[in-house]
Amino acid sequence: MKKVMVSIVAVFAAMVLVLGMAGCGCSNEEKKINDYIASEDFQTQLNTMKDSASGMMDVDAKASGNKLCLIMKFNIQLTDDQVKLFKEQFESQASSQLFGDDESLNKTFEEIKTKAGVANPVISIEMQNADGKTIYQTDITPNSK
Repeated sequence: MKKVMVSIVAVFAAMVLVLGMAGCGCSNEEKKINDYIASEDFQTQLNTMKDSASGMMDVDAKASGNKLCLIMKFNIQLTDDQVKLFKEQFESQASSQLFGDDESLNKTFEEIKTKAGVANPVISIEMQNADGKTIYQTDITPNSK
């Protein structure tokens, strides 16, 4: 299970890096984020995320208001104990590995602001069990760190 958790954290780190390179709802802002998600640049990066998570989880993106939502769904059903362990390990490791770099996170939000034209963007990360039940969700804003 620890190997799976390390892999998951690595996938999230790759996602933050990818978003930092290109940035990251039917309200006007939702339409702008949908257009951004449909862009060739973002689709290339989304495919990179999907390849990184291949076999372990499915990755998708959608817009919701001013949110760019990244949804990751496990391909296997985690038990309640595994979900608890995942949350503990992910929250303790991900906070520093994913959100510890203010410069990368700020660059991501600036990219969303300029490329998508959304003034106050939010990145939402949702993890789902194989049955579709949300097991972890967080919203990230420029000031949420």
